[in-house]
Amino acid sequence: MKRWKRPARIALAVVLAAALAAALWLTLRPRQTAPAGESACTLAIRCDAVLNDLDSLAADKRELIPADGVLLPETQAAFADGETAFDLLRRLCRDQGIHLDFSITPGYNSAYIKAIGNLYEFDCGQRSGWLYHVNGQSPDVTCSDYQLQPGDKVEFLYSCDWGQDLD
Repeated sequence: MKRWKRPARIALAVVLAAALAAALWLTLRPRQTAPAGESACTLAIRCDAVLNDLDSLAADKRELIPADGVLLPETQAAFADGETAFDLLRRLCRDQGIHLDFSITPGYNSAYIKAIGNLYEFDCGQRSGWLYHVNGQSPDVTCSDYQLQPGDKVEFLYSCDWGQDLD
């Protein structure tokens, strides 16, 4: 068996590392359009209701609120059959580097959103927390139970008043 010389081994290692890096980038990069067999919808994350109730917001949280209240503008994303609003939220928060804290209720596999962007439930009073809408409506199931449909417009919204302050 022929032994490879050191420069040839180094060149081979560099080529393999570049191929691996390219494969990982293609696999993990955010997708903007839906590949064959997948559908697309949009997701936005907003906390603009807080802007009307800054006096109730915990002082150490004020710097977390963007001037326009938008943590993630409406973003198109592909999804596969069976994916839920929660699956999409987790993926886009991970891809965009947005903090997400949630709990899962065992036995029900039900997700509860505690915080997005380090803005937690109760940071703006006892009636505050995260809600979600699909196509402008509040679904009657949790975000981990809502299966996405092509063209859905999903919004995760922070409310200071149990949703009464949302448009």
